[in-house]
Amino acid sequence: MRLTVLLGPQRVHPTLGRVVESTGIGGRIALVTAGWRERESEDGALIEHLGGRAINLELYRRAEEIFARDAELFEAHLACQRTLRQMHTLYRVRLEHQMVALRALLARNEPAEILDVEIEEAFEAVRALDAAHVERMSQCRGALERLEPRRREAVGEHL
Repeated sequence: MRLTVLLGPQRVHPTLGRVVESTGIGGRIALVTAGWRERESEDGALIEHLGGRAINLELYRRAEEIFARDAELFEAHLACQRTLRQMHTLYRVRLEHQMVALRALLARNEPAEILDVEIEEAFEAVRALDAAHVERMSQCRGALERLEPRRREAVGEHL
């Protein structure tokens, strides 16, 4: 059985230790602090909080090393990230308008036999938008995957 626990920030009110203890997790604990970017290695308090059982995977540092050695992969990654940000911005514009419509329908008082169909179709429109967005993101990431990152020398050293 695998258990994944996602927690929020731990700096002010650390809760991770209690969660780990309550689940009975033994052995080493992998830390993913890549979101901290350049501060990724500032993990001492968190490792101490976990009784020294944690190991930081240093994904940000490792990615930086890979990109420093593989300019083609780096440029493809940047292009993909730029496209994903633009796609997400446009998705949010569309989603915002669909959610306004959905909230307006949910606040209405028409007979259920009329309103329920409209509400379900509004929910379906949101689901369809989400599915289309996920598909477009997958296509964007596919362009990066065509470079076969796992087969590249700079990446292979970190696997």
